[in-house]
Order: sequence, then C-alpha cells, then structure tokens
Amino acid sequence: DEIDEFHDTESAVPGRSGGPVAIAFTDIKNSTKIWEASAEGMKKGLRIHDKVVRTCIREWKGYEVKTIGDAFMVAFEEASQACMFAADVQNALSESIWPEELLECEPSKEGIMVRIGVNYGDVEVIEDQMTTRCDYYGSTVNIAARVEGACAVGFVCVTNAVLQELERTSSTV
Repeated sequence: DEIDEFHDTESAVPGRSGGPVAIAFTDIKNSTKIWEASAEGMKKGLRIHDKVVRTCIREWKGYEVKTIGDAFMVAFEEASQACMFAADVQNALSESIWPEELLECEPSKEGIMVRIGVNYGDVEVIEDQMTTRCDYYGSTVNIAARVEGACAVGFVCVTNAVLQELERTSSTV
C-alpha cells in the first residue's frame, strides 16, 4: 500500500519521553471547491500532494500524526526540522507537475497550494491502543492549528516559540 510505504512504525515518536516538540499543520487551499469542480483532478492531485508531504516528512524525520481530510498533522523533535519540512513542502508543491484535469478547473489553475503553521512546545502524547499510533494534545497543538488557519496560502507561519527555539539552538532555516 502506498501509504504504508511512508509509515515507518519503528520511527521515534517525538515527545514520547517528554520534552517539547514542533507541531506542523498543513491544509490545501480551496479543496472543497476543487473536489466540486473536478473530483478526478483532485484525486490525482491529492496523490501527488500526499506523496510530496510524506517524502518531506521522512526527509526531515517527522512523525505523521494523522491526516484530517486533505490536511496533515506532523510532529518533529526539533523546531528546525519542522521549518525545513514546511519550506520543502512549499517548494516541492510549487515545482510539481499537476494533472490537466486539476489545472483546467478554476480553483486550482496553479495546482494544489497549501498553507502551513508550526508551533513548538510541550504536548501530551497518547498512544491509541487500537492503531498503536500516537496522537498529540494540548495548547501547543491547538495553537499550531490556529496559526495554520491564519496563514496565507503558499506560506509557512511560525509562532514566537518556534523563533525563540531556532535562536536558542542557533539554527539557520
């Protein structure tokens, strides 16, 4: 299965043993309108989008917490990893070759575009007993989701907590 190829169940779960983590949320611009205008184009485009996001998750050692529709929630040990993931997703999507069915419909003439929000801080990590995958809870998660929602399409928005952690670790992003 294409999704299983990206889910590494042996990978470390950021924050499982305590300490702060970076949480990133992605969301596709106008996804509902695109589905309505071209379901076939969106299906093809979503496969490209998902592969790009999952490739970047793996490259930056993230943990795919879950997808919610066409949105991703991803956790990282370091704020710098989350920021590089986000920048790489934006770059890769802008360089992707999109199917004609997608480009022909009004809401997606430029292909699939996303906004990404990132926050850094303490979280509650809870393992689902059925799936054995972990989910994240707390204000760090809630703020990351709100930052993503307030972010302009094609951009990455980060909180002051992310900027402070990048400064503290002397990370250049």
